[in-house]
Amino acid sequence: MPYSEWLKLVEACSASDYFKRWMSKDAVGNITSPIELMVLGALRYLGRGLTFDDLEEYTAINEETHRQFFHAFIDYGSKVLFPLYVTMPTTAQEYLSHQREFNIGCLPGAGFSTDATNVIMWRCAHNLKQANMGFKQSHPARTYNITCNHRRRILYSTEGHPSRWNDKTLAHFDEFLNPLHDSEILQDVEFILYSWEGEVGASRLEATRYKGAWGLVDNGYHKWSCTQAPAKESMLRSEQRFSEWLESFRKDAECTIGILKGRWRVLKTGIRVDGPESSDKIWLTCCALHNWLLVSDGLDEWNGAIGENELDDMRQHAPFALQRLTDEELRDFGSRGHEQQSAMEAARQRELRHQRGEVEDNEQEPMDNTKDDDHLLGLSQRYSVDGCVLVNSLAYDEFRNRLVEHFDIMFRKNRVKWPSRKQNSNT
Repeated sequence: MPYSEWLKLVEACSASDYFKRWMSKDAVGNITSPIELMVLGALRYLGRGLTFDDLEEYTAINEETHRQFFHAFIDYGSKVLFPLYVTMPTTAQEYLSHQREFNIGCLPGAGFSTDATNVIMWRCAHNLKQANMGFKQSHPARTYNITCNHRRRILYSTEGHPSRWNDKTLAHFDEFLNPLHDSEILQDVEFILYSWEGEVGASRLEATRYKGAWGLVDNGYHKWSCTQAPAKESMLRSEQRFSEWLESFRKDAECTIGILKGRWRVLKTGIRVDGPESSDKIWLTCCALHNWLLVSDGLDEWNGAIGENELDDMRQHAPFALQRLTDEELRDFGSRGHEQQSAMEAARQRELRHQRGEVEDNEQEPMDNTKDDDHLLGLSQRYSVDGCVLVNSLAYDEFRNRLVEHFDIMFRKNRVKWPSRKQNSNT
């Protein structure tokens, strides 16, 4: 941690009620345990995997004092720092900044990757060992489901669960994936997918608007439309190419976990404090400090603003309505100007024409009003009010096929690029 950031952390700890007892003074007016050394000790415990006995040798402060301070520090980190530095996007405006790299990689609508990891607990009560004994370790461990963007910023992390649980079970207790699947968050996110419409030889390129967000996972998760995984086997080259690209993009979650365990060695070597609760607090504290240092190191933002050449390129390949947007609208809102009539509204207009007797010759009047009502109900569940297809209304394979077709079109147009951390030369 840079010295300037360490000073900020010390100042925040000094002003917090969590550390009141270490700010008291003795009979001659001296602070009993310098909080600077106590904070350094807590960071060394997390980052180097030291013991409290090691900290006593380094600071000449009793190991029991370090132990008590450390528990207060992880309590502060999990309850104060974690909500401050790990913010879960719930609206399109909050989600927009996480989409940039996925849009460059021709994965519109995506903005996160999710993966799970285990952390060993060396000191676990006997009655909890069986539940926390997974198939990957020979020791009890806690498992955590982590969601991050492509810039390795953690967007959400679950609290610890028994390592016996698999990814599908974790997803049901994930307060980001589960509400996303239930259409409770990020349903105002709009994006465009291209597809070929019409007969072979006379097909044309069509742009369809979608609402909802989706992300990248491995094959251990549910087959939800909002969680897309690489295909294990496929005979189609377009799907093989899409799966290979998806697998490469999904490595950002694994890289984030690797960075966490590399920077905070206690997560790699195992936690030696008692109880699953303390293990969870250590994990959440490390996640918060990871995001803090990501901003401090200047790695939280990539590429900078959209340049003029990139704007021209977007206009050239965009639908007509998008070409009419101003530069500022393109930068702020992306592909949100495409106009198309809602299929649900078209069906309702057709029903009104039937009632007025204005049925066209080539149209067939429905034989059963009940079936027609069911059809309208299905359309209303599939489309939003403004005519966008709802991601969560599609089956996993159906939405995947549309993503594969869009990616194949972009690949053939040489539009697929890998996002770079370097500053855009057009800005």
